Amino acid sequence: MRFSQTFGVWISDASPEVLELLIGDDKRLRDTMSDLNARWRPLRVALLALSVGHPSEKIRDLSRHFEYVMAASLMSSIEFLSRLARNADSEGEVGRDDAQGDPFRKERTETGREYAKAQRAFNELAEAIRET
Repeated sequence: MRFSQTFGVWISDASPEVLELLIGDDKRLRDTMSDLNARWRPLRVALLALSVGHPSEKIRDLSRHFEYVMAASLMSSIEFLSRLARNADSEGEVGRDDAQGDPFRKERTETGREYAKAQRAFNELAEAIRET
């Protein structure tokens, strides 16, 4: 499978917005996060190999950057989802409609920012690879 297909599917699956939909279904959320983690390990190894072994300095640098921001995004999502799950009611609702607004807005926004950085880094790396 090509780089952009392999990593593109993983990034889509790791979207915090998609994962947030699993709040309230603890088993499915745990299974999904476990699957993402298991799939991330070999992808991360491939990125690290690319970051030291590719002849292009640009691709080596972009590979390192993508690995770093994707790992940060994944950790941010895990922390955010864990907090949401701990605060969800029995139906998986986390209080988005309470009188004080979304109590998780700041964390949701930051998690989304981290994910957007990873998407941009992926796109930059994929484009650089296509150009070589």
